[in-house]
Order: sequence, then structure tokens, then C-alpha cells
Amino acid sequence: MCMTSIIDQINFESISKVKDIFMNSTINEWIKFTGNFTESKGMSAYELEKFINSNSHESTYKYSGIDFDDFQRALPIILKNHNKIEKLISTYDWHNVCNNLNKCAYLVFLYKLWNSDIRNSKINEIYKAAKSGNQHAQDILTIETICEWTDWYPIITTSNNNYNSKVHQMFTDIIKKIQYPKELSDIEKAYAQGIIDSNINGEFTCSQINTIVCHAYNNKYVGNLSTSEYGSNYFKGSNVYSYNDNICWFNPPKPSGKVINLSGSFIKS
Repeated sequence: MCMTSIIDQINFESISKVKDIFMNSTINEWIKFTGNFTESKGMSAYELEKFINSNSHESTYKYSGIDFDDFQRALPIILKNHNKIEKLISTYDWHNVCNNLNKCAYLVFLYKLWNSDIRNSKINEIYKAAKSGNQHAQDILTIETICEWTDWYPIITTSNNNYNSKVHQMFTDIIKKIQYPKELSDIEKAYAQGIIDSNINGEFTCSQINTIVCHAYNNKYVGNLSTSEYGSNYFKGSNVYSYNDNICWFNPPKPSGKVINLSGSFIKS
């Protein structure tokens, strides 16, 4: 299949066929379409690579990626170390990614089809074609159990800045949904909202913080949340949530009964 014909003008049918390969073939088949994945590494990719090749355990590792750009730099590390995937499956941050590796790789494939200066307009073009009834375009933007093509409607208003755009945020939202799936009950939503509406500064379990952070992310609340842990000989602080101007940091802690401090605030609408 000619990649040039896909890229120069959007060939909806060709991209849809490649998507079918990602969704319905083995990794030995779809990995042939990952040649456009980035070779550059950010801090989160280096941390992941170091963890994979170390004797460290899951409890010592925490993914520090902010958004989809970080994710698309980290995924090639997983693909190159697929023989060590059992170690990654054991982690909170990569368990669901490893179990949906084909879907994650397809998202990176779609993201990397075009350079950053035209990516927003191309993805918008696909969405507009889908909205007009083009079934191949609808198929391109639909990922089973993850998103429907209609979920991409927010991208219709976007800036030219690749990393501060609705398109980039949409890719980030989808990958975070895969990475940290969290369907909140009405009781959990009410609990989280009550905490968010108050002065946030106190001790919570990691399970409670996970719920609060996920609720904030699901609603794109503008604000910040950070955790801190104190010991006799150490201090550990982590940013777990930040959202402003379509730029989001979302790294919820692994749910557990461990108690740590949570502080932060949100801009009241």
C-alpha cells in the first residue's frame, strides 16, 4: 500500500484499510505501518526505557508523560521491547495500553501521517467528510470500545498551534481513556465534586485522589492538583492534574488505601 498516496491527498479508503490491519491482524503485520513513528525521546520515554531494562519493580515506576506528544514518543519503546511486555503489563500506567497495543499504535499512526503544520487541517478534513456521510472517514475516526467518529466534534474549532489545539487534545483524551479507564458512579461524582468545590488541602487515600482527579479530567476543570508524601528522610511531590488553555496534565495515582496529602484549587466558573 503506497503511503505517499495516503498522505498527499487524503485517501479515506486506504487509511481505513490500514486501520483494519491494525485492528484485525497480529503485531507482526501491523508493525509494518509504524515506520513513521518518532525516534526522538523525551524524559518520559527515557524513564520508560530505563525501567524496562532495569531490575526495578512496578511500585518504583511512574509515567511522567503529559499529553499525546509524550505518549507517541514512549510507545515505540514498548514496541521495540515487546519481548519484555509482561513487565509493562504489571504496571498501573501501561497495563491497559499493552492490552490495547494495536489501538494505541493506530492512533500514533494516524497522528504521524502528517507534519505538525498541516495535521490539524487534515484531521478536520477527515471529520468533515465523516460528518458528510463518508463511511471510510467515519471508520478512520471510530475505534471500537474507545470512541465513535461523532466524539471528534470538538476539533472543528482549532488553532494552528499543534500542541495547543483541539486536535491534539482529542488524541490526548482518547489515549488517556485507554491508559486510565475510569467510569465514575453518581456517588463518586458527587463525592469528587464536593471536594473540588471546597478548599482542597488535606489527607486522602490514593483511591479517593484517583476519583477526584478523574472527575476533574472528565469535566476539564481549569485548575491544579498535586500530592505530597512526607517521611523521616524523604519528601515526594507529584503533579497529578493541571488543565488550562487546552493543555492538560493527567497522571492519577494508582488506587490504593495509602494516605497522602492532596492540595490544589480550581477556577470557579
